[in-house]
Amino acid sequence: MQRSSLTSARERKKQQRKERIYRAALRLFREKGFDNTTVEEITEAAGVAKGTFFNYFPTKEAVLLYLGEQQLGGLHALANMQGDNSDSAAERIKRLLGALAESAEKDRDLMRLMVSRALRAADLVPSGRSRFGIRAIIALLVARGQRAGEFRSDIPADRIAGFIEAIYFHELFQWCDSPIPYALAQRLETSVDLLITGLGPHPQPPYPET
Repeated sequence: MQRSSLTSARERKKQQRKERIYRAALRLFREKGFDNTTVEEITEAAGVAKGTFFNYFPTKEAVLLYLGEQQLGGLHALANMQGDNSDSAAERIKRLLGALAESAEKDRDLMRLMVSRALRAADLVPSGRSRFGIRAIIALLVARGQRAGEFRSDIPADRIAGFIEAIYFHELFQWCDSPIPYALAQRLETSVDLLITGLGPHPQPPYPET
């Protein structure tokens, strides 16, 4: 029991140290810019040794991916949102994506940085995209919708979730690239509505797998 408590205390300290490095890095990115911020400056601001940074983040871009992971953490709760159980799976999916969009809109500059320097980095996309992926969460909601007869059941839930995830990233990248800010949440809802309309129950033979 005592060993378990010591382990838990160590884990809490490790997480607190990681959060301290993360917060210090984001503050410096905003103040000095990503390229002008060094690892040494981050560790000095966080009050840790330089080597400690690499125990938690292999690169500066990894700090930005952690930002995405932080946003994703709240989505698990949203996927099983409390409240009106009469909410359809489609409504829950749109609310989920809307929460992501609203979070991005709170700090557009930082989100644009994450997209350009982390999610699009060739050496980080395979692992980073999967860690930041919303596909698994959406797949659970799609499966729920299929069982309720909301969505066509002849296409695997994971494949449908992949379509929705692709829409999210497409709209996010377009929003980040646009020189003129606009409401990401509204654009995303429209795009997802178009897809969901086509996902309604269809009296037709099973969709062929490829």
